Amino acid sequence: MVLFLSGGVNPNSLEIAASMAVFSALCLSWERIASGDHWRLPLAAAAISAAVLANTRAASLLWLALAVAASLLMFGLRPLVSVLRLRFVQAMAFVVAVACGLAVLWLKSADSLQSLMGAGIDTSPARIAAIMLDKTFDFAAGYVSYLGWLDTLGPSGVLTVWAALIIGAIVAALSVPSRSARLTIAFLVAAIIVLPPVLQIPLSKEVGIIWQGRYILALVAVMITACGVAMRSFDIDFRRSGRRALSVVLAILVFGHFYSFIYGMRRYVIGLHDESNWRDMLTAPSGSRRLDGFPLLWPTWLSCSWEPFFFTAP
Repeated sequence: MVLFLSGGVNPNSLEIAASMAVFSALCLSWERIASGDHWRLPLAAAAISAAVLANTRAASLLWLALAVAASLLMFGLRPLVSVLRLRFVQAMAFVVAVACGLAVLWLKSADSLQSLMGAGIDTSPARIAAIMLDKTFDFAAGYVSYLGWLDTLGPSGVLTVWAALIIGAIVAALSVPSRSARLTIAFLVAAIIVLPPVLQIPLSKEVGIIWQGRYILALVAVMITACGVAMRSFDIDFRRSGRRALSVVLAILVFGHFYSFIYGMRRYVIGLHDESNWRDMLTAPSGSRRLDGFPLLWPTWLSCSWEPFFFTAP
């Protein structure tokens, strides 16, 4: 998807490249500062990339902040603090600050939403958040392959392979001994899940739900890069890492089985709709299998009568 966007006139391509450059160059700088190696060139590259990134798209300032935060989570504040008083570092910080200031001025003077198309919807922020979270894995297809239009997915085999590789990279990175590295990956994964609903809520009343996976692809690319940095920068104790990896895989399996179970339950209790309706499954059941007065007992009831329910529910 990154190569596809880079082959067209689209600000996403520059945003993704600049985000990865900022994170990678900062990681290299912090690593070299700690070892006393040459670090000025990568720090200058990070500053220039940050200046470009800040002026790419409306959300690019957020990706910049997260890329910087992730690099500091990975390597700690000590490398930055040790060089903060140097004039070179202060000059690079000034360049980034000016670029960010110009980006903020542009955002205030230009109406970024004017070019967006869509019909607004009048519903609560909680409802929007529920809809967006429900579509998390649908949006994830946009990390891999949409061939120009949202109704044209790439080959299913490609989606499957890349999903396995991305999840595998996350599992491996969450298994390294370094606590800071694991925290960095967890932070980025959580941001990728939480930010789409947060960013979509203020737009919903004007343009509706317009979110696409490529909108956050810059942060996804940073997360995958961070997985590589986590596995490269630290010695791996395979015995301990294996136990951590097993815990992560088991957690993913439990989530997968539970999500499949409640998704099937929603299908038979109230049906599947375009908008999220998880709350209705508990508060407004329909069909011949409704349990009036006992909605919270459904999981227990359903686990005891899953097979007949599966074949007889309307």
